[in-house]
Amino acid sequence: MSKVRIANDVSMYPMPVVLVGAMIAGRPNFLTVAWVSRVNYEPPMVGIALGCDHYTNPGIEESGAFSVNVPNVELVQMVDFCGMVYGRECDKCGLFQIFYGEKTG
Repeated sequence: MSKVRIANDVSMYPMPVVLVGAMIAGRPNFLTVAWVSRVNYEPPMVGIALGCDHYTNPGIEESGAFSVNVPNVELVQMVDFCGMVYGRECDKCGLFQIFYGEKTG
């Protein structure tokens, strides 16, 4: 078996895709995210990586909270849509049945 050098632009596969939810100006918004990882067992923590210009970022920074939603295959079209449309331009909160977690109300 030989070593293979992986280029800097290659991602690890399979990579999960999640929907990150956050409140923006009093309304829920969703963002499709592929950079997600469990970062701690106790207490349980999940890390996400977002680009600087995402519409969702200010909502996360303001509230200090976000949701990580793991979609099933039946939601693939809506998840794909959320990744292609900017929250500044389109209200995506009507796509999903929204519920709020215990931490954020």
